[in-house]
Amino acid sequence: MSSDSKDPLIGNNYKVDLPSQINEPNEAGLSQIIGNLVLSVRYVWAETKKSKRNFLVGCTTIFLVVFALSVLQTAVEVAPILFLKLAEDSVGEYDLVMIPGKSTQSNSFFLNTTEIREKLQDEPNTNGVVPRWIFLSDALNAEQRNQNGSTIILMIDSEKEKKIGLGREWKHDTLKGASAHVSSALLHQIGVEPNNGEKITLYVNLLSLINAVSSSELSEAEILESQLSTYLIEMFRNGDSSRKESEINSLLMMLLQETVPFYGNTFGELLSENGITITDVNNIRLSSSIINSLKQILSFEFDVEVIDEITAPHGKYPAGLGNVVMLDTDVFFDIKPTILENIKQFDLNYLIELFFPDLGIAGKLIVPAIEEYLGLDFDKMTENITNIIEDANIDEYALMCISMYTDRFTAFIKTKTEIDFAVIDWTDKIMEKLGLNYAIEFEIPLISAMRLIYFLRLFLDQILMMVELFLISLGVFLIYSLMLADVEGKVYECGMLRALGMEQYALIELLVVQSFMFSIPGIVIGLICAFFAFLPVRNFISGFSLIPIAWRLTPKAVLLAVSVGTFIPLVSLIGPIQKSLSQALRDALDLYHSNQNDTKVIFKKLENLGLSSMQTSLSILAVSFGFIVYYLVPYSFIFFHWALFFNIFVGILLGMVFGLALLALTLHPFTQGMFVNLIMLGSDRRKLKRLVEKNLIGHARRNSKTAILFTTCVAFILFAGTVFTLQGHNIVAQAKVGIGADLVIQSFSMHSPLDHEPMRDYLDKEKEKENANVLDYTFSTFPLDSMEHIRWTDIANLADFSDKSSLIIGVEENFLNVTFDQYASVTESSSKVQYRKTNTGNNDIIRSLYEFPTNASDIKVPDLVNSGKKYGFDFQNVEDPNYHIYKEPIDIICSESLRMATALKVDSPAELEFGLIRKKSLDRYNSYDRVYYMGYPRAMVAKMPGFLFSSYTQTAELSPILISIDSYEKLMKQTLELSYNRNSNIETAPRRALYVKIHTKATPLEREEILNGLRNFMVNDQVYVTDVATVVSSTDTAINILNIFFTLVAANVILLCFFVLTVSFTSNITENSWEFGVLRAVGLTSAQVIRTYIYEALVIVLSSVAIGFLIGNLVSITLTLQSNLFSELPFVFEFPTLLFSSLVTMAIIVAILGSYIPANRLRKKDIALALKNM
Repeated sequence: MSSDSKDPLIGNNYKVDLPSQINEPNEAGLSQIIGNLVLSVRYVWAETKKSKRNFLVGCTTIFLVVFALSVLQTAVEVAPILFLKLAEDSVGEYDLVMIPGKSTQSNSFFLNTTEIREKLQDEPNTNGVVPRWIFLSDALNAEQRNQNGSTIILMIDSEKEKKIGLGREWKHDTLKGASAHVSSALLHQIGVEPNNGEKITLYVNLLSLINAVSSSELSEAEILESQLSTYLIEMFRNGDSSRKESEINSLLMMLLQETVPFYGNTFGELLSENGITITDVNNIRLSSSIINSLKQILSFEFDVEVIDEITAPHGKYPAGLGNVVMLDTDVFFDIKPTILENIKQFDLNYLIELFFPDLGIAGKLIVPAIEEYLGLDFDKMTENITNIIEDANIDEYALMCISMYTDRFTAFIKTKTEIDFAVIDWTDKIMEKLGLNYAIEFEIPLISAMRLIYFLRLFLDQILMMVELFLISLGVFLIYSLMLADVEGKVYECGMLRALGMEQYALIELLVVQSFMFSIPGIVIGLICAFFAFLPVRNFISGFSLIPIAWRLTPKAVLLAVSVGTFIPLVSLIGPIQKSLSQALRDALDLYHSNQNDTKVIFKKLENLGLSSMQTSLSILAVSFGFIVYYLVPYSFIFFHWALFFNIFVGILLGMVFGLALLALTLHPFTQGMFVNLIMLGSDRRKLKRLVEKNLIGHARRNSKTAILFTTCVAFILFAGTVFTLQGHNIVAQAKVGIGADLVIQSFSMHSPLDHEPMRDYLDKEKEKENANVLDYTFSTFPLDSMEHIRWTDIANLADFSDKSSLIIGVEENFLNVTFDQYASVTESSSKVQYRKTNTGNNDIIRSLYEFPTNASDIKVPDLVNSGKKYGFDFQNVEDPNYHIYKEPIDIICSESLRMATALKVDSPAELEFGLIRKKSLDRYNSYDRVYYMGYPRAMVAKMPGFLFSSYTQTAELSPILISIDSYEKLMKQTLELSYNRNSNIETAPRRALYVKIHTKATPLEREEILNGLRNFMVNDQVYVTDVATVVSSTDTAINILNIFFTLVAANVILLCFFVLTVSFTSNITENSWEFGVLRAVGLTSAQVIRTYIYEALVIVLSSVAIGFLIGNLVSITLTLQSNLFSELPFVFEFPTLLFSSLVTMAIIVAILGSYIPANRLRKKDIALALKNM
């Protein structure tokens, strides 16, 4: 049916097509619901065709939110693959590393890969086991042997590793026979071209292999002594494994006592005359000449052809290994004859001649005598050993084994807790298969590396949650504003529908259909566009990591996007529904009624009043806040649920931003007045200023919503931009603080200190070159308690209250001029010293240790207390035991954490306690002496490059203490004299780390050449090289991800903000078109009225930008300070200038266009129509 109505004033006819069931009595049931639904669809479709702008804005809003959420959620779900790849590039694709361990059954230096593989073949999570061998070598140009360099030999089984997927990015061909892939830097150093048939000579010292496989802190001499003692005893064991070592000792002692014809002397007499006893066999001590002789026998060389150059590890091995020569196990068969030839020289005659040279010719007769007495044939035994080696399966003598997790790409991108549980369960099942007493140890380098970047991943997760909440809130507000404006603009139509008999629930149904008209197309288009937008993201991640990723959005992302896309319009309906149903029918049909002039009086019975919604909300908020603070925060710390803690942290930050935006409402009138005076000039200032001010007051209700939202958006974008910039800065800063300098070479074994003298000669020559890339260098030592004769080093105040273990380390005078001294945070320093300045203008507290040592004459030695004199002992002639302590104070630089932990402060003496080993027996330290020195704190620091300093008391235990090299060597020598090791010939402080400062213009190739030169002085694989430029460049991927992520977030937020501004400014004009007519009627021109609206919009935007700027910076600075509270890095605040400028510029454009376009449409109307809101 249809209904015609005629306006009595202007005579226009309105025709509304309505279904017949509207005028009929209500019929309960499904048919009525369907009929109303059909009516709603038809009505909304007609309205959509008539008013396309609202539909486009609403649909685009849903599209943007759905698009952004689905892409970001999918990207974040697959982003852990990037972190997995970063960890693999650092430590290699080593899911599980197995190394020889100790048990009651075996102390072997090798692993039987064949046996392990057979035992684990039914373990579901184990994707194969492969052997590996790694040891130090020298590489020489086979044609020009003077061109050489130090390298690591890595021997692998190429086919088996390819089968289990170890090194999936490895593109080099499988090696066969005597061929190798070699690091490009090494090839450049020794002048060899790859794929050109050229060869290199590898010189291998098996002593380094023994050192590597022993995984011991012992020196080469100590390892050889232990192994040769075992070798001799095993030879006397004669294959009887049940014969205990004590029985063998008795047997050897009997040999010394038995008479054996030997040039008129007994065997025992001969040994005794030369001072050789059974102790010499069980406790062999090797001289340097013996070690050098053994090195010659235990060394061999062989040639290999260079196939490919290795430019990057690609997960095949850890990046820290440096120069690598990769061989296949096939090469073992080529070098086996050389190894066997060397072993044949290693017989008992040679050992006796080597160890007991004083026996001379007579020593050669000892072996036949022993063979005759014991019935042994040592030549036959050596032959048996060589036969075993010839027939040996090299897989049964692996130095390490590597195993891969079956579903690693799924398991290792889960949460930290899930990964830990998976690995623990995996290793438990492996040990069940191998046996609990199996001589093996596990390492999980990949998981350990991922833990280091876990907080970066956690940070991204929290940022995603923050962005999602903000996008959802922004979308809800925009759809709410759009639908509310649509309802307010159609009050008359809604009134007509109700007058014609439409029930209230039918009107609600109509509004629901209208909301779905926005959401359904927006969701569909958003998901389709998100799918195509994710493809390049997917291709980038998959191409970078070489991990297959599905060509689709993740189910969680789709579910989130669809839920939010449906949720936003439904939540946005609450206000419009209340608006449309709350008005009286008479008011709805009154064309001249204005909501702006409403005066409402509401009567409520006291019994129905209850609690106000504001009181209820504040109560719930207070209870929730208390629950979070008193339960959830402690819970997250106690159980290490960092994700929960950061979720709370993000919620607090968002609450701060929104709360400050609400509080800023009180400032908007003042800032708006300020901008009115700033932007209105000339005649407009004189004629229109008062009108603009009145408009701001009259439109305050709607303008306040726009101001709150846009202020929040500006603050959020500034805050988020600062967060991303801060994280990128902190990643680089933490890397530099941890490493210490441009190039760092560190030894991790006290028995393999850096050979610093030849290193100095090399670096001095590099410094003297024209346009030198080496600017300076410096060394630091091992901690004093790393030395064998020192058991502990403690620090306390003079009252010995609350002592703490410490690491006393010597540093050279120029330490701060070489390292990244901008990260040295000195909390207090002595005022008695005139400090030099470092390169960055800070006080050089390290150099002051050398230039201004504390003068002992300024320290008063207290008198000796003779409390026992009355007992007859003369104390007057006893030297004061404290005198040497006060006479030789040690200037120290200690951690700020010791201030509260031990009550230390600068220029106040401290007690240094050394636990010295006075007696050592049976490898056990059972007698100690305590020796005390006076430490004199020169400065206290919270941060120092290259060392783990902190101001937190929790880190006081084992905190570093820095002293001069002179003081270090004095302490070292004095304590040696007082210990069991007083006869040691240690003269200089053992250097642990070398720090090199490189010119900023040095290229990667030039840096590599310097490193290669230094690698020639590395005697074993216990020395590691770190180039800070390589580490920082490896973090660029993570930083780029952060930047891309933030760019997407900012773009979406800005677009939604502009939609909000457009809807708000348009509604301001269309809802108050009668004002336009009034102003025109009183004599203002159309241009003046339009400028009035533009001024109003500009004032709102600029006021919101100014307050948002203050709020964003306030929260950003708070966040930066909070971050620095944990990291203790220097305060660095970087303002996102480009982003902020773009935001302000586009906001001004939107304000102008958003006001001009609807006002220009009104200008074309007659004044009478404008007055009637027609």
